[in-house]
Order: sequence, then C-alpha cells, then structure tokens
Amino acid sequence: MKILITGARGFIGRVIVNKLLKSSNHNILILIKKKINLKNKNVTIIKSDIDMNERKFEKIKNFQPKIVIHLAWEGIPNYSEKMSNINFIKQKNFFEKLFKINSIKKIIATGSCSEIKNKFFLTSRYFVNSKKKIKNLLSKNCKLNNLSFVWFRLFYVYGKGQRKNGLIPFIINKIKKKEKIKLKKPNAKTDFINVEDVVNAINKKINFKKEFGVYELGNGFCVKNSDIVNYLKKINKKNYVKYKKFFNKYKNNSFYAKLNYHSKWQPKISLEKGLLEMKYGK
Repeated sequence: MKILITGARGFIGRVIVNKLLKSSNHNILILIKKKINLKNKNVTIIKSDIDMNERKFEKIKNFQPKIVIHLAWEGIPNYSEKMSNINFIKQKNFFEKLFKINSIKKIIATGSCSEIKNKFFLTSRYFVNSKKKIKNLLSKNCKLNNLSFVWFRLFYVYGKGQRKNGLIPFIINKIKKKEKIKLKKPNAKTDFINVEDVVNAINKKINFKKEFGVYELGNGFCVKNSDIVNYLKKINKKNYVKYKKFFNKYKNNSFYAKLNYHSKWQPKISLEKGLLEMKYGK
C-alpha cells in the first residue's frame, strides 16, 4: 500500500510510521520539516511542511499515494487565532492540490475532542473553528471525488514521546525530582488514551473499504487527574500487580469518547499499564 503521512515526526506520527514499517506491504512517503536519519527502503522522505513548492509537490504526484494519513498541525499547544489561521490556510492550499491526484482512495485525518459541542474551551474557539473548516473541506471534496473519509476526534492522548509539558509527563517529572505537585484542576475528569491504541485504530482504517464517518477516539471513560498523581506516586515495577486495577472509571456527568465507530476495535492498553510504561519504560 502506498501511504502519504503528514505530521510524520509528531507524537502520533512517529509511532504510526514505526508500526507501518514493520510490515513490508507498505511504501510510505512522509513529510518532515527537520532532517532525520531514517534509512529504510520502504520510506521516501520529503523535507518540507505542507506549505511546499511545486517541485516538492511533484514528488507526491509521482509517488501516487492511495491512502493519506493527515496528522499535521503546527504549533501545538499554541491555539491562538494567528496560529490557527496559519494552519488553516496552509492545509487548505495543500489539499486543494492534493485532490488533483487521482490515485488517492481514502483520507484519514485527526481532529480534537474540543470540536464537540460546547467543548471549544479545552483548546480555543480559533483552533476548533480551523479544525472544523478543514474537516468540512475534506468531507466535501471526498464526496465530490468519491473517496473514503475518516475523521478521528482524539481525546487526551498520552504515551512515550509525549511533549514534556503534557499533564502526565509533567507529573512524572515532578515525582522524579521529588517536587510538590500542584494541579490547577485536581478533580477534573479526563478520558486518557494511549498513543499505541490511537495508532492501532488508525491502522485498522488503512484499507480500501468504502466508508465515511466522524468518530470519537478515547478509552470510553474518565479518571480524576488527582488519581493519576496518586497512582504514579505509588506504582513501581515490583508492586504493579497490587495496583493493576487502580482507577475508578467515571461516566456519569463526564466528558468521554463514545466508542461507536468500529465494533471490532477496543483500546487494549489499560491506563494503569500505560502509565507504568511511561514512568519506567517497557
């Protein structure tokens, strides 16, 4: 399968590239802004962001991708009006050119749970509006061109390689330094999902099956942020079995992913195991 991946060196992008390279059935074209040392016969690299010149875009045309996995979004966690508009304009221009490539059969893209009604404050109204405009652009053009389209609204993705100022890396770093942990919203309830589960969900959609949908992607329940702190303080490799089922799973009056998009898919990595791996490695 010929697959084009944007945002290939981001948090999720790195994991999905590594997963796809374990299969010899895929040829991958990745867009990256910084030079990397990735030597693999099944990978072609274009050093550019999506705002590329015609010469570089010609390489995409020649590659003839069948699947597009769109993960790129510049500047996160900068959700300002300026950065959101920059992303929208760049992506709009990129996809207007991309839809002229006849080989493409499916587009898989990632959005945010903050797109869901009345949840824009989780990021910003500007970010949400830009994401929605990109989703609508992709949806409209996929329908016009008879392409399959999958849009995943991601909840709170965590895992190894996450940016350091994310909630879980922040807590782990404080614990390692034996510093006091002060959360702004200790009683907030959050739906965390491991990056490996996100990648597995995306990977299941890499096929020519005709489909068109917007889906929520999370664990399907919430836990308290304060309980994340308590678990990470208690857990170590030797006593993991003791705390293997540590968390209360909240649904009532909570904001969590509705897992209604794929009857055969369920997250496999428990929050307890995922946090242990983040703290100590596999």
